[in-house]
Amino acid sequence: MAAVLFALGHLPATLILFGELSFLIVFRCMLLNGVFGLVFGWLYRKLGIQYAMSAHAMTHVCCDALLFIFIYLSK
Repeated sequence: MAAVLFALGHLPATLILFGELSFLIVFRCMLLNGVFGLVFGWLYRKLGIQYAMSAHAMTHVCCDALLFIFIYLSK
């Protein structure tokens, strides 16, 4: 349940990123964020909130770095 709420919490950012919410985009958001929500929830239960929050932050850092590299290399 928490992973679903975690995924739903990312829908506004997805809307801003894509400009519209089609079924496929919502499915992508729910799938990716739901899976990561399960991982972060597992980290929280096993290791504590510090690890879950750190993993969440590092996921964003890595995704932003990959996006930057992708944009840079596509020029």
